[in-house]
Amino acid sequence: MSIQQTFAEALLAPQATCPEGVFSSNGAEPASRFAVYRNNVHSALINALAAAYPVARQLVGDEFFRAMAGLYAQAHPPLISEYGGTFADFIQGFEPAWS
Repeated sequence: MSIQQTFAEALLAPQATCPEGVFSSNGAEPASRFAVYRNNVHSALINALAAAYPVARQLVGDEFFRAMAGLYAQAHPPLISEYGGTFADFIQGFEPAWS
């Protein structure tokens, strides 16, 4: 398994330890920096689901929705590798880039 795959899996697993080989360029303890990053990623995924499903959030309440969305994020990792797949098409249609 690559370090990238190990890192990505550890981001969505709250019980996972900081992957081996992770370091901080400013000398901060890697495990604590990784925990902060993991929390930010987790929060962003939950917020994305909250923005996409406002009615569901309203029906079940914010606390329940966020707990449910957190479990969903852990069980269904986002496909970041697909992000940007249509960027070339976007550029072709982006008039300021034509010149």
